Amino acid sequence: MPYLNLDLDYFSHPKVMRLVGLLGHQHVAIPIRLWCYVAKYHCATGMLEAYSVNELESVMNWTGEPGQLVEALTKIKFIDKIKNGYKIHDWMEHAGHLSAFKKRAKTAAKKRWSALATSNATSTLKGKITNTPNLPNLPNLPSKKKSEAHAMPDDWSLTDAMQVYAIKKGMTMLTIAHQFEHCRTHHAQHRFTAKGWSAQVWQTWVLNWISFGAKQVTVQSIPSPSARCAYANQPCEHVSIPGSKYCQDHRDLIQRRQYEAKSPPELGAVSVQPAASDVKKLVGSLSQGKAMLVN
Repeated sequence: MPYLNLDLDYFSHPKVMRLVGLLGHQHVAIPIRLWCYVAKYHCATGMLEAYSVNELESVMNWTGEPGQLVEALTKIKFIDKIKNGYKIHDWMEHAGHLSAFKKRAKTAAKKRWSALATSNATSTLKGKITNTPNLPNLPNLPSKKKSEAHAMPDDWSLTDAMQVYAIKKGMTMLTIAHQFEHCRTHHAQHRFTAKGWSAQVWQTWVLNWISFGAKQVTVQSIPSPSARCAYANQPCEHVSIPGSKYCQDHRDLIQRRQYEAKSPPELGAVSVQPAASDVKKLVGSLSQGKAMLVN
């Protein structure tokens, strides 16, 4: 720790006695305050360069007549006037050790931090991190349970709030009824799951209806029972595609199953029957071959 060399006879020193005579006994410790300030901020040279009289007196908390303190200190040789400020009289002779202490402290700190940085780098490469702060233990917070997705319940129905939402989006009542049944059938066929079968599923359906053109349903546009899909294994509300009695989904399903089973097609495929002349030629060829084998 840096320190000042203070003479034990300070209070009876001739300079101090002269200062008391000029300023009063209450200002006897003013030089000590000045020395402490210089030791902290200007210990290398003891110079107060570019300090004005008012700035120098404010360092010593002088509240008397401006300029009186600096004049007294200069007169008694506590400070010396230099070209661009002031300096402490014989500072290096009495407090030159402070500069040496400061250089030594900087050198020691540099070596210490250099060794610490090398130690941390080596420990990190080995998979160990040293000199890290200890973090407080965090409490075990209850984890939020994720809601599971479920298939559409059988009792999922259209609520008043869902109808109001669809009406605001431009649906007529007939379109709402038709689209909701279409929504139920679509989710049931494809076995879609949702975390909660609430109004959000219906709202998503309505927004998709808008994005695909927002076509309203009229009485004439509702397909008759004969035009609906005739898939027997599962009730289907979809309309059959032209040239088939099934909707597109069930037609693709049947064709895929037929392909996998390698069974003859049953969706309007034409079976090719050989002509009678071709049959006679085939029988004649077989007869000639048999005769050749006998001979």
